[in-house]
Amino acid sequence: MNTRHLIELYFYMGFTYDEIAMILSIKHNMMISVCHLKRKLHELNLTRRKGYSDLDTVLSFIEYQLTTSGQMHGYRWMYQKYLLNGLKVKKEDIRLVLRMLDPQ
Repeated sequence: MNTRHLIELYFYMGFTYDEIAMILSIKHNMMISVCHLKRKLHELNLTRRKGYSDLDTVLSFIEYQLTTSGQMHGYRWMYQKYLLNGLKVKKEDIRLVLRMLDPQ
């Protein structure tokens, strides 16, 4: 895998900038500073605080998860599952929708 794919992978997995830089240096022997990493993320149009999914997408995703394997999990697990599917959402939105759909 090239650097771009690795950065995208670790970004979508939810690692912090420092963690991504550390993983790249230790596991992949790619020395990259956090400043350079942020520039690369900007070039790839990957941001943490913009471009959240709309509420309908969040609602349908959580409904689907509640009917399958996600019915016994909490909002943190649901949030990670959402990120792993390449979607962006706030943890608070997941928590509120989950509470509305499954009060228990």
